[in-house]
Formats: sequence, C-alpha cells, structure tokens
Amino acid sequence: MKPSFFSFKRCLFAAALASAGCVDGVVDQAPAISDPAASHDSTPPPPAAQTFTALKNTPTFGPGLAQILTDGRVLAEDADATDWWTLTPDKTGSYLNGTWTQVASPPGGYAPLYFASAVLPDGRFFVGGGEYDGSSTEVWTTSAAIYDPVANTWKTVTAPSGWTSIGDAQSVVLADGRYMMANCCTTQAAIL
Repeated sequence: MKPSFFSFKRCLFAAALASAGCVDGVVDQAPAISDPAASHDSTPPPPAAQTFTALKNTPTFGPGLAQILTDGRVLAEDADATDWWTLTPDKTGSYLNGTWTQVASPPGGYAPLYFASAVLPDGRFFVGGGEYDGSSTEVWTTSAAIYDPVANTWKTVTAPSGWTSIGDAQSVVLADGRYMMANCCTTQAAIL
C-alpha cells in the first residue's frame, strides 16, 4: 500500500511558496547598538523571524511538488494525478493574492509520485521516474517529460539507455547547466 505523506507534501509546498516570497512579517529586529566602540562590529544582525501566511486563493487541488519557474510562477502538481497548475503573482508581485491556472498535463497520463525533477536553466521543467504512476501500486516507471512553460506543452523524454526503473531518483542541475540524474536503487547515473 502506498504511504501517505500528504501533510509532508503540504509542508514542502509551503516551503516552496515561502522561498517565492509568500511569507509575512518581520517579528524581531536586531537591538540598537548603544556603545559607539561596538559600532564597528561586523557581526550581522540575527535573521528576521518569518511566518507562513495563507494564500487568498487557496488551490482547489491537493498540491504535491512545487517548483519556482524562471518566470516567477510557481508550478505545482496535483499530488499523484495528471494535472499541473501554476500560481501567478498579482500585478504587484504578491503570491498571496496570486491566481491558480491549470496548465497542460504530461503525455500519456504520466502522474508520478516520488520522482526526480528540476527547473532547467533555459526555464523548462524536467520530471523523470516515479515510484508510483497514478495508482497505489509501485511501478518504478522510466517515464520522463519536459514541460515548456512558454508553449504550455510537455514533451516525452526517453529514459537513459539500459535503465529499467527510475523511481525515487536523485537529481541536480550542474554548474554548467546540464541535468544529472541518479537511480535510487542502483549505481546508475546519467547526464541528460
């Protein structure tokens, strides 16, 4: 049976929104310096406390993975489903008042859960593998796709040669812009 990490996913989603600026409030400030001799201290003030603030337009779906695209929108999947959504900030740049729009779905009913993903330097979004693919049965799929947010289209990507499963793959965008993915359950790694 598939484990339920829905609250964990919501936390990840909230963290993505927080990194996009969907947080509110500076609670604490560094104390004023009263000693003139201490004014040359290079110690930075403590970070400001942050709190999460609910979006005005809450999503009508169960957000899973969320990534910030290079155009500033947040791309979110409907957890373990085929639909994907973007949160577009309002005209002042506020995500709190942003709007949700359903975007194109991946090809072939691809609905991964526990997979590799990354926003690529050219703005496209890669997703590959999946321990599950739209069901409660483990499949360790080798499916993969790239989303083009400008064209609002997905393109199927072929799995690396010789890979029979991907599943919970680790991935990273390298400093030179190439995308590297590793298989969780083997010693396989590939640069795509």
